[in-house]
Amino acid sequence: MPEAVIVDIVRTAGGRRNGALSGWHPVDLAAEPLKALAERNNLDPGLVDDVIMGCVMQAGAQALNVGRNAVLAAGWPESVPSTTVDRQCGSSQQAAHFAAQGSHGRRVRRGRRRRCRGHEPRSHGRIHR
Repeated sequence: MPEAVIVDIVRTAGGRRNGALSGWHPVDLAAEPLKALAERNNLDPGLVDDVIMGCVMQAGAQALNVGRNAVLAAGWPESVPSTTVDRQCGSSQQAAHFAAQGSHGRRVRRGRRRRCRGHEPRSHGRIHR
């Protein structure tokens, strides 16, 4: 059985609540690492089998499947499937596990390429205490 490997890691700049990144729409912010992955690795996004994004606060500007909308905002083809998972503090870790698990599936074709990431812009989600 093939092993899942990490080929590259890209992230947005770290920010703080109501800081320099707060004016970015969460979907546009999430699209930036996807664009960078494709550019840095000379990757045809049409070859990606799945994009799995972890996001805890799926409300407001981050609602309506932020992972799917990020794929489209990055200019990737509509044929690239994507989803958003919510496992509270473990959302991005769960996305990575789902991506690794999927790369072992027998039904996966086109080179078993997956992208996963976590996404949680704090300026756009209400923090409950």
